[in-house]
Amino acid sequence: MQFLAITSDKGDVEWEGRAAILKAEARQAWSLYLEGLVRSIWFTEAKDAILLLEAGSREEAEKALDSLPLVREGLITYTLHSLLPYTGFSRIMDGTDQRP
Repeated sequence: MQFLAITSDKGDVEWEGRAAILKAEARQAWSLYLEGLVRSIWFTEAKDAILLLEAGSREEAEKALDSLPLVREGLITYTLHSLLPYTGFSRIMDGTDQRP
């Protein structure tokens, strides 16, 4: 199953001087990537992270995200969305013409 996680900081976090935890965060994200749980990761212009996860269950995805140091320390939160197959193409597939 695929999941989309959107992180955000608490808004009052002073990131200056937090190099150690940010390095630990990158290390854990890399570990989750190597395990195949994190498929892609991006930053938004607001520096929030967007993660595409591949996990066997929502609980597995949550466990992976909860293992991130910034989550564990309460510096960021996340929302997790299940990604479902897109079924919209069926609206244009009537069996007579399947060309775009």
